[in-house]
Amino acid sequence: MTTYNKLRVGETICVRITSIKQELGAFARMPNGVDGLIKLHDIAWSNESVVLSKLSVGDYLNVKVINPAKRKVGAL
Repeated sequence: MTTYNKLRVGETICVRITSIKQELGAFARMPNGVDGLIKLHDIAWSNESVVLSKLSVGDYLNVKVINPAKRKVGAL
């Protein structure tokens, strides 16, 4: 895990879902207080809507950092 000061590609962190947009994916708050987007195709390769429907605001997920500069993370 990381100290959350400087996220690196490939690191695994725990995030909290803050909102869900059916057309985009899930927005998640990282432990450093920054919000990032988990895009639909980063949640699942198929049946994204089914996976997204199982998420709720307030859920915690372990995710992998994809692009810290753009605040992108992907579900594990």
